[in-house]
Amino acid sequence: MNIYKILGGFSIFANIVCAQQVDVKVVDEGGVPVEEAKVSVKYVGYDPRKDIIEKGVTDESGIFVANGEASLRVEVEVEKKGYYKSKSGRLIGKQDHQLDVIIRDKGNPIPMHAKRVATQMPGLKKFFGFDFKIGDWTMPYGEGEISDIFIKAEKEIKDFDDYEGGLIVKFNDLDEGLLEDSNWFQFSEFHSSRIAPDSAYENSERIWKRYRSSVGHDNTERKNYLMRVRIVRNEEGEIISQNYGKIYGGIEPLLGVMAPEKFGITFIYFFNPNINDRNLEFDPDQNLFKNLEQIERVYDP
Repeated sequence: MNIYKILGGFSIFANIVCAQQVDVKVVDEGGVPVEEAKVSVKYVGYDPRKDIIEKGVTDESGIFVANGEASLRVEVEVEKKGYYKSKSGRLIGKQDHQLDVIIRDKGNPIPMHAKRVATQMPGLKKFFGFDFKIGDWTMPYGEGEISDIFIKAEKEIKDFDDYEGGLIVKFNDLDEGLLEDSNWFQFSEFHSSRIAPDSAYENSERIWKRYRSSVGHDNTERKNYLMRVRIVRNEEGEIISQNYGKIYGGIEPLLGVMAPEKFGITFIYFFNPNINDRNLEFDPDQNLFKNLEQIERVYDP
């Protein structure tokens, strides 16, 4: 049996014995058992027609037990009204599993500007501003009005076996910037922190890619960020207003090895337009961007 703890994107396990029973305990973020949560346990084999799905609800201790045969893997999903769906990821077949699955309650989802961006940098070796509220580069390179973030792209392409490049990002105010989200829930439908911190943001970030055929890839690790922008100060220098948001998966540089003058970037961001509101729980049904292309739409809260 493998005992798993599913929390914040990490699985901790210890080998005990081998079997094929799946014991699921559903708890909330505080560790309190959740009763009457719907659990689906899928036993996956080599023939999809013979896959087994065991369904049921948790008891007063938050527990549901399923039995089946899985030659490949086991997948667990949990849902309940008023909560975000959670899953287990892929568990090894031909073994028993005992796992805790955290489901996060729906607190206060709000309208936000959320967009999946895939765009070309307007140029190289120069900072360009991007407006999170408008969703575009600032004028004259786009329709944006306020530079919430400045992005500069650089690259050096010697040949297909030797190249490097990346992005440097910075912000207007020293207290604006990015902060890695340390409260990340990989297996929940709602991944990020609920509330943005009010300090500790980094004003600049370097995101780099390097490839040498002799040593392989050396890339900056992708991160999930919280962000603070649009700081306004009074005459004494005190912050009187700001806006918060988040970026899923960081900002990905696309070097364009075959196109020396081009450089692409992709990122998924969420911008809360309410001044001084640190709430980061997005309602996908109330995206403040209208008429987005299919590829630009964001479905995660």
